[in-house]
Amino acid sequence: MKFLIAFVNFDVSVSASLLGDSSTVSSIRHEIVDTTDHLYAECESIRDIEVLFEKAQNYPIDNDVVHNPAFKAKVLTVQPLPSSL
Repeated sequence: MKFLIAFVNFDVSVSASLLGDSSTVSSIRHEIVDTTDHLYAECESIRDIEVLFEKAQNYPIDNDVVHNPAFKAKVLTVQPLPSSL
C-alpha cells in the first residue's frame, strides 16, 4: 500500500528561541512511501509509517545524532493512497 506523507523540515541548528520562526521552517513537502519497500514492510499502522519516516530522515546512521541539523523532518500527515496509483 502507498501513503502520501506531508512533512516540513526544521532547522534545529539555531537557538531554541528561534525554533518555529518562519526562517527555520520549510514549506510543506510531500513524499510517497510504499509498504512493499523493505523499510516500511512491517508497518501495522499510520503511526508506524510516521515514526519510520522521521527516523529514516533524521537518524539514518545513529539514533542519538540528528543526521543533518539544518533539515530535521517532522511529519504532519500520512494519508493512504488509492491502490491505482
